[in-house]
Amino acid sequence: MLRYIEISNIALIDSASIDFGTGLCVLTGETGAGKSIVIDSINAVLGARSTRDIVRKGADGAMISAIFSIGDLKAYGPLKAVLNDIAIGVSASGDAAGENPDDDELVLSRDISASGRSVCRVNGRIVATPTLRAIGELIVDLHGQHENHSLMKRGKHIEMIDNFGGAALLDAKERYGALYADYRRIKKQIADLQRSESERARSVDILTFQINEIKSIRPRVGEDARLLAQIDALANAEKINGALLSASAALSEGAGEAGGNTALINIAEAIRALSQITQYSDEYRELSDRLTDARYIVEDAAAALRRLTAPEELDPGRLDALSGRHEAIERLKRKYGGSIEDVHAFYKQAADKLSELVNSEQTAADLEKRLGDTVCLIKKRACELTDLRIRASEAIEAGVLKELADLEMKNCRFSISVASSEDIADYGPGGRDQLEFLFCANPGEELKPLTRIASGGEMSRVMLAIKSVLVGADNIPTMIFDEIDNGISGNAASRVAEKMHLLSRGRQIICVTHLAQIACMAGEQYMIEKTSTEDKTRTHIFKLNDRQRVDEISRMLGGGAPTEASLRLSGELLERASAYKSGAR
Repeated sequence: MLRYIEISNIALIDSASIDFGTGLCVLTGETGAGKSIVIDSINAVLGARSTRDIVRKGADGAMISAIFSIGDLKAYGPLKAVLNDIAIGVSASGDAAGENPDDDELVLSRDISASGRSVCRVNGRIVATPTLRAIGELIVDLHGQHENHSLMKRGKHIEMIDNFGGAALLDAKERYGALYADYRRIKKQIADLQRSESERARSVDILTFQINEIKSIRPRVGEDARLLAQIDALANAEKINGALLSASAALSEGAGEAGGNTALINIAEAIRALSQITQYSDEYRELSDRLTDARYIVEDAAAALRRLTAPEELDPGRLDALSGRHEAIERLKRKYGGSIEDVHAFYKQAADKLSELVNSEQTAADLEKRLGDTVCLIKKRACELTDLRIRASEAIEAGVLKELADLEMKNCRFSISVASSEDIADYGPGGRDQLEFLFCANPGEELKPLTRIASGGEMSRVMLAIKSVLVGADNIPTMIFDEIDNGISGNAASRVAEKMHLLSRGRQIICVTHLAQIACMAGEQYMIEKTSTEDKTRTHIFKLNDRQRVDEISRMLGGGAPTEASLRLSGELLERASAYKSGAR
């Protein structure tokens, strides 16, 4: 629902804000006060087309910001998809996955410069205007000016009818959808197999070459790293062997030049020297023991060095062989993936594809049989879906006609056109049906698509009737009605007011009205007032308290300053509306 809107430098509005409540909220005020400016501002922040003319004269730019509560909509697939596209994530459980996981708010804003350029934002992120519009269409349904309302979009009609049909229809739609996905997948597999024979032969040759190339080398996981280590060691064999010999010679006799002093000889001399004085001090004895330990350590190191420098025959071609294999493996990695694991994966995919191409004739026959079986099933499921939609459409038609009669539109006709194709090529993910709402306002005229209704007020009342029947069949939480009271009065006005109250029990409704009957039924009423000075005209918006509501509804009844009679009637209307709302709960 729309919780708050802030408007700056839009037309006659210098700066204004509205805290909207739940249920039915009405905007009232004298003609020309600026009620339509509020609706235009809401439209703009929802992504509707706007021009620089909307910017207040003399201002550098205009700004509209709106805060919506979307807690109940987080699990709504289409909204999740749009928000995820702009990195305002919603998790599968419905929790926000953005910067503030506990925040149920969606903040839409739009800045419009005096030159006409605009910048749109969603939760602070800059987005394109079409993205803002896509979000707006999912959270607000606006009626009266042929802007943003879902019933003006033919593609929405079938979605509403399916939702109205309940679990039985939605389950049937899901079963059909699964079959249709299978149908499309099998069709694609057959199309892939029906490529030209020459192309198939080329693919077989290429795959065979690739498979044989990998098979001839058979790289093992981790082998590339092991080969590099071995190549590095062989390439530096002379340097390594020289260092080992030098170290061995320095440690032990027999490894270096004859008669040379080694570490072991020197340590033995030190031990012999200390052995002559150990009886004179514990410190001398400790030093002798430490040197003895050192001698054992050096002897172990010397033995290890002799082992590493043991003479052995080196294959002069080994380095070339290792380098050649390493280069072959690197070539496979460059061609078929960045790692040996990728090469293995490519090999498996290529082998599977080759087997599929070689056995394509048998595979094609199997697929054709599967396709025929799937087509039979899909047609059966599509017929079931059509029957359920027809039943739902008939129930909607009867309900809407009753609602229209209640709204003093007894001569109107409403119907739902259901066109179904028998050609499988015309089937889609949602079935074989094309549905559209049709309407006729006057006797003797033909039914026409709802989208071609010309009158804004007439359209709004038709929308109210349809929405009253389809309540719960769509997920849009906020409805805005403009011009709904055009051309009605008396009993029709009372019926419209009652319908709007009943509809507002399940969603938020914002309505611009001149009728006292509708204003009395509201939970919250906002006054739009225009003031003028010598050089400026401004529009102000404020929420009315109980006393102010009596005065404003009195003005709406009398068209001028309140009188004792109009104030009394105003109070009676408010009491009557309160009693109706209490009884309608």
